[in-house]
Amino acid sequence: MSIVKKYKVIGIMSGTSMDGLDCSYIETDGKNYTKIIFEKTYKYSNLYKNKLKKIINIYNYNNKIINILKYEDFITNKFIQIINQFILEYKIKKYKVNFIGVSGQTIYHSVKYKKSIQLGSCKKIQKSLNINIIGNFRDNDIKNGGQGAPIGAYYHKYLLNKIAKNAAIINIGGVSNITYVKNKKLIAFDIGPGNSLIDDLMFNFYKKNFDKNGNNAYKGKKNNKLIQEFKKRIF
Repeated sequence: MSIVKKYKVIGIMSGTSMDGLDCSYIETDGKNYTKIIFEKTYKYSNLYKNKLKKIINIYNYNNKIINILKYEDFITNKFIQIINQFILEYKIKKYKVNFIGVSGQTIYHSVKYKKSIQLGSCKKIQKSLNINIIGNFRDNDIKNGGQGAPIGAYYHKYLLNKIAKNAAIINIGGVSNITYVKNKKLIAFDIGPGNSLIDDLMFNFYKKNFDKNGNNAYKGKKNNKLIQEFKKRIF
């Protein structure tokens, strides 16, 4: 009887909402068993978020060809700082961590052009923390025919196998995506904008990071004409 190896893993992720860095320390066999040991989100300051937005805008709206990698240390150093904070706060023994999974900060993503750029140097994080790093998930997914965001899909599949196989999961983050399994085949893709547009509007008009409890949206009036036009375009 073979013994299934279990790994101790730290996973980090900063989404398109840029509200903070999610850190999770788990034990897993990589397939059927997962146990969450510790997890926490470390919120970014408004100053840091504004700098991130400037970096993203420089790449997405600047017509000149620029070397975006010169901004990478700004993001890498923040990752290192927070991972160290997470390890110290929860008294995690470094020698017990098999590896850290790093999903960097996305600054450009295009399904049409099959291109995704994330900043956060795995090599520098590994050198600083002396723990093995696994990263570059998006590029590898695109090379294998995906849309460049594989992590959520496999986690959703893990949940679907435990909850209900004839079901789908819709994840509304900064960008919305769907995951479902058909004939044992995993199918997942982006389905449109999520909270990022609303968050941007809230910050632009009210200097708030998000619309808590939908209080501002609730004050508005429904535009049926706009809704019908939207439904024509997507259905």
